[in-house]
Amino acid sequence: MADNSSDEDQKRRQTPPPVEFVRPSEAQGPAPPRDQPPAAWVPRPEEFGQPPQQPFPQAWPQVAPRTGRPIIGGVLLILSGLLGMVSTYLIFIRPLAPSDVSAIQNMTAGDLTANALLVFAVVYAQAFAILGGIMAIQRKNWKLAVVCGVASLLNFGFFLIGTFLGLAGLIAIITARRDFIG
Repeated sequence: MADNSSDEDQKRRQTPPPVEFVRPSEAQGPAPPRDQPPAAWVPRPEEFGQPPQQPFPQAWPQVAPRTGRPIIGGVLLILSGLLGMVSTYLIFIRPLAPSDVSAIQNMTAGDLTANALLVFAVVYAQAFAILGGIMAIQRKNWKLAVVCGVASLLNFGFFLIGTFLGLAGLIAIITARRDFIG
């Protein structure tokens, strides 16, 4: 038994062969014999098998050519949002007439709440219109672009021009469903 342990100790104490770097102009030396373990456990090229071959698809799925409708719809939604923002800004910087002040003072709590919700919806509709336009131009997330297009219908900018731009953008996005990624 003592003999077995000394043999194992000798095998463990053997130093691995040195690593040699070969210049491109020099020839590489012979490979070490197969019965000796390599200096480092690096697989040799011949130990690699051929990668499994993937069968080539017989027919690629037919993809409809991309159209420019998502970009047109996105630009229309962005214009709708910007037009709504400009009109909201112009409304808010204008001083209130005395008749408007008296009308606000005579409003009930329900009327003030309804007006606040309407302003809230109109302001957020502008942000949603711009978000939907960006999603449409990037051709990402068709569902979100459609929802934002529906929200853009609340843009009452300059004699309802914002609403009509949002409607045209929404129609362009709905008809371009296949052009979107997700």
